[in-house]
This record gives sequence, C-alpha cells and structure tokens, in this order.
Amino acid sequence: MLLANHPEVQDRCFEEQRALFGNSVADAEVEHLSKMPYLEAVVKESLRLYPSVAVVGRKIRFTRVHSNLQKWPNSRQEKKCNFREEDVVDGARLPVGSSAVCFIHLLHRNPEVWSEPDRFIPERFLPGNK
Repeated sequence: MLLANHPEVQDRCFEEQRALFGNSVADAEVEHLSKMPYLEAVVKESLRLYPSVAVVGRKIRFTRVHSNLQKWPNSRQEKKCNFREEDVVDGARLPVGSSAVCFIHLLHRNPEVWSEPDRFIPERFLPGNK
C-alpha cells in the first residue's frame, strides 16, 4: 500500500530494477539485492512504520555485572558475573522477576529519534544518511 500511495517511490524502485535487469525477464537472485539499495531502503522504512512484531516482552531473570574471567557453561569464552537482585536503568527499578516490554511501534515513531516519524521517507535508510 505504501508504494501505491507514493508513486514517486514506486517509480524510483522500478527504475533501479530496470537499470539492473534491463528488459530481461530473468528472476531476481539473492546477489541482486545488494545492487538495489533504494529497494532495501523502502523495505526498511516500511518495516519501521509497520513492524512485523509491534511489541517484545521479556522476564527479567537476573542482572549481571561482568568482571574478571570465568568460563561460562557451553561457551569457550570466559567471563565472571556478579549477580544482583535488581538493576536501575534510566531511573527505573528493574527487580528480578519483573517483566520488561519494548513497544517497537512507538520506538520507531519516536520524534526524538526520527525526523517526521509518521512520514514514509525511504531515503533516511540510504547509505550516508543518518
């Protein structure tokens, strides 16, 4: 629907593909994707506005503070952890056993992170843009 509502974006995607494939009717392969940066930007911007998963939740089992070295189970890396009963992040207490929820939909439309967060602007994901 975003492409239908933004014909200029649809035209640019089409021209990018036409430049890559010409008049060929060959199927697109995985290696072609890296040669279509605008199409990739369109997909990323679409997922920013309409994420496939809107909310992610986790139960806080423990908090860790890394120091020194100790072998972790099932790992070749060595780390030592001191465990705490709660942690504080941005002034919020996170006790063990509580739940943390991330609203991806709200995060992706945060005006402190995204300029014009409700607008469809694929160019924001092109290489060189921040």
